[in-house]
Amino acid sequence: MQEQQQDMKPWYKQFWPWFLIALPLSSVIAGITTFIIASNTTDSMVVDNYYKDGLAINESLAKQEKAKQLGVQATLVFSDELLTVDLKSNKPMKDSLFVDFQHSTLSSKDFKVSLTRDGKGQFYSQLNQQIDGSWYIKVYPYQGGWEIKKKVTLPSSTDVKLGY
Repeated sequence: MQEQQQDMKPWYKQFWPWFLIALPLSSVIAGITTFIIASNTTDSMVVDNYYKDGLAINESLAKQEKAKQLGVQATLVFSDELLTVDLKSNKPMKDSLFVDFQHSTLSSKDFKVSLTRDGKGQFYSQLNQQIDGSWYIKVYPYQGGWEIKKKVTLPSSTDVKLGY
């Protein structure tokens, strides 16, 4: 009987009570952490006005169809913070161009670049920020009659080709 009493440790010095307490405690901590993260961040992918976005999609499809009819093709070359765009189409383009860079997941990284035409007919612009990751690139003229777009991963070892 003396041996049994000597082997008995208090509950707080044994492994199993702490193991049984740790399981639900870890769930509570994970739940509180998830709640704090969810309440402090906003979901930039959620859209408030679905109808308006649906109309914009239809307009975008019409512009893409117009670009297809015009045979618009663009080759984007990224080099040393310089973006060069070589534009080809069935009709001569006299309009200035814009390029929208939309990040796949973070709308805070989105930006727009205005391109300047040089004497050779190419368009170019300085890029003031690093472009890494997955992007949706959209090229369109100032008047907005057409647009071409594509999802790309940058930086790319080859030129990026858009169009039809």
